[in-house]
Amino acid sequence: MNTYSNYDDGTHGSGNVETNIFREHGADQGYITAEMVGTYRMSFKAKNTNCGGVNGDNQATGGTCHAFVKVINSGDFSQMLFERTETTSTSADAFTDMVLDYEITDGMVGHILQTGFMNYAGNYAPTGMLYDDVVVAEYTPTPAPTPEPTPAPAANYAEDDFESYSIDGDETLAGWKMYVNVFGRNDDGATGSIQSMATDHLMHLMPHTLTKVQYLQYKRSFSRIGSR
Repeated sequence: MNTYSNYDDGTHGSGNVETNIFREHGADQGYITAEMVGTYRMSFKAKNTNCGGVNGDNQATGGTCHAFVKVINSGDFSQMLFERTETTSTSADAFTDMVLDYEITDGMVGHILQTGFMNYAGNYAPTGMLYDDVVVAEYTPTPAPTPEPTPAPAANYAEDDFESYSIDGDETLAGWKMYVNVFGRNDDGATGSIQSMATDHLMHLMPHTLTKVQYLQYKRSFSRIGSR
């Protein structure tokens, strides 16, 4: 089907003309029925012959072309639905496969459904398009994929099982920052003066600098203050 603007309309000389070429679907009188409620796809092939090009006589340009679906109110003729897809940019060398999806709702029953093609231009700008293999059929959209659930935050701030760490070997606690104060022992068994202070880098030195008893006391007394 070859479509183009209504160049016999004198409005072209002073304004813009919208030309609609369409088919009405529905009952004999062209109205939407309850059985038509659902989702649909209008599929077709499009080839641009000169839509959007330049008129060689007056250099006019700027024409646009679209496929469209409209639902027109059968009482006041207002638009209840207007979906369209632009075809101006399709190839001039070969047909391009295109689709336009739309939905008919309960509120549209008793009104007028139109599917077809339109162009818009002024000053006799070119609007030529070729369309073929037009099919309007029920269509079930592919549901969007379900996003992966976001992991729930940990119920406890600290989840490490510290019993799994050994005092033997060169081992650190990943993600933990530790502070340790080492005190001497008085002859009477009381805590003596401070011997040293260190942070988490001391962990792997612990087996070499502290007694086993001091290291165990150290393990049980560090506090988590933030991840590295």
